[in-house]
Amino acid sequence: MLTVFLLSLVGAASVTMVTGFPRPSVHDEFSYLLAADTYSRGRIANSPHPMWQHFESPHVLQQPTYASKYQPGQGLVLASGSRIGHAVVGVWLSAALLAVAVMWMLLGWLRYRWALLGGVLSALQFGMAGSWAQSYWGGAVAGIGGALIFGAAQRLDQRAEWSLGIPLGIGCSVLVFSRPFEGLVVFLMTLGYLAFRRFRRRGGLGLGKALASSAMAGLVCFPLLAAYNARVTGDPLTTPYQLHTLQNDAAPLFHFQPSPATPTYRHERLERFHTEWEYGFYDEQQNLSGWLTFLAARPVIAIAQYGFGPPRASMERCWLPGLLVLPFFLIVPLARRPRSRQALGVVLLFFLALSSLTYFVAHYLAVLTGFWMLLVVESLRVTRAGLRRHGAARKVIPLAIGYSAVLVCLVAHQEKGKNSDPDFWTVERETVEDELAGRGDSHLVLVRYSAGYPLHSEWVYNSAEIDEQTVVWARDMGEVQNRGIVQYYADRDIWRLDLSPGVPPSLSGY
Repeated sequence: MLTVFLLSLVGAASVTMVTGFPRPSVHDEFSYLLAADTYSRGRIANSPHPMWQHFESPHVLQQPTYASKYQPGQGLVLASGSRIGHAVVGVWLSAALLAVAVMWMLLGWLRYRWALLGGVLSALQFGMAGSWAQSYWGGAVAGIGGALIFGAAQRLDQRAEWSLGIPLGIGCSVLVFSRPFEGLVVFLMTLGYLAFRRFRRRGGLGLGKALASSAMAGLVCFPLLAAYNARVTGDPLTTPYQLHTLQNDAAPLFHFQPSPATPTYRHERLERFHTEWEYGFYDEQQNLSGWLTFLAARPVIAIAQYGFGPPRASMERCWLPGLLVLPFFLIVPLARRPRSRQALGVVLLFFLALSSLTYFVAHYLAVLTGFWMLLVVESLRVTRAGLRRHGAARKVIPLAIGYSAVLVCLVAHQEKGKNSDPDFWTVERETVEDELAGRGDSHLVLVRYSAGYPLHSEWVYNSAEIDEQTVVWARDMGEVQNRGIVQYYADRDIWRLDLSPGVPPSLSGY
């Protein structure tokens, strides 16, 4: 397992050295980085800023505290990296631990050499290039939680040792702090599976002690989560995500829920984000044909983002199919194998559970990473058995590893080009920030967007200590409403930044 961990860690660090440190480009990344900065300063949340209306952005709470809306798991990972030297170090470590967790899970099903292969392929697929290892968006944390739960469940099915309840409880805690809905689904599936297996044995293995130890390991997270909620939202039973939804979202979390009352928005751009882009997903699923269309689109989205090389946050990819698509081509022979049939059943049930959500992003499937890697390894075993008669069986594993390594190199090459593209909006944002910082003094930038500027290219994000920044980003709210923030930052150089699609940013004195 140490070999798998080091392979992933060294590989991720090497890719970063080649491509450069990742720049946040997705709303979620900025929110997670805010959480990491907050935790690194020894705080759970920040006091609201006096000028908070100018700093509103997607996925960030401004009231009653200034904080990320997300569960603390990914933020803690990034904060641990920041303590070491850079937030991306936490990303590397989480991706390396995911490869180890997948290998540990696979040891419950497979012999050591096949589990090792699964760990190595996980390191290549998720632990070096792509969004799980080279961005702040996350995925690995949920994958770790899922692998621990499924690995413990498989071992509990074979022997009911109390010690196996500990990884089960830890896995549940990881998901509570990262992806609670998916965690609940996985937990219920696991309990159902163990109960079914015990029923088939007519009593079979006693699970009481194991589940008790799992509860002891897992329940400790709930007082911590309640304290976290109370500090951020003021209510131990209300998560930051729930509060942000109540304050900002025009669509419910589940497509079968009634549409909530539309909140009042202070910024036309944020209103469009919530009432047009987000609400569009909900509106499309309010009839059977729309829901079926969106349901069919979800696996296409997952394959598009994860099926071609390492996972990507964007749709830019190398267009060479990765090993993750192999089970789709071998689904018939896989269905004949008990292990694979079991894994396919878990994937299908989980996917059906996710179909109740209004939104879908491929990393929602992260908790199934271990199971999908089991299907990948089983696919390679099927391929190897089929090629045995042709004398080519021994080439399967080296070719699989080599091909995955090639995909890592191709994706890394693409990321290097993207990170150095002067027209990419995050590069433009960093260029403006560096230019102003190089002038000395401190600055306030009032950002004004044209109607056609992309909703997902968001410049107004700040650190946990806004007033300590050399360059503060704020929304331009018009001459009258700007008077307060202009007076508040009277000791700074004040600029107006105009953003329009296809046009370089225009910076001028205010």
